[in-house]
This record gives sequence, structure tokens and C-alpha cells, in this order.
Amino acid sequence: MTRREELKQHSKDELVDYIMALEERLAKVEAKLNQPRKTARNSSRPPSQDEKPNKRGKGKSGKGG
Repeated sequence: MTRREELKQHSKDELVDYIMALEERLAKVEAKLNQPRKTARNSSRPPSQDEKPNKRGKGKSGKGG
């Protein structure tokens, strides 16, 4: 049985409740994604744990033989 077939087995009220619950979950996820990343400047995280900026022009090429 496909997911679509499973959902067709539910009443309209059950489906509305399900959609509302999904919308609430989505809003929470979006709110979490919109928060700034934690760094040493805005949290108790030590500076050594901050992400390092990528260095341009450096790669693995040119090493070895």
C-alpha cells in the first residue's frame, strides 16, 4: 500500500489535523534554521572550536608524485 493509499483511508478531519501538525513542525524547523550559527562571539563556545575560513588557492594538487 502506497502512502497516498494510506492517507485516503483517513477522514477529512484526521487529514486536517495531520496537515496542521506538519505545519507546526515546519514552522519550528524554519525558526531553528533562521537562527545565527553559534560562534565564540555569541556563545560559550571556545574560539578554537570556531569554523576556520577556507583559504583560497590552496588545494591538494601539487603534492606527491
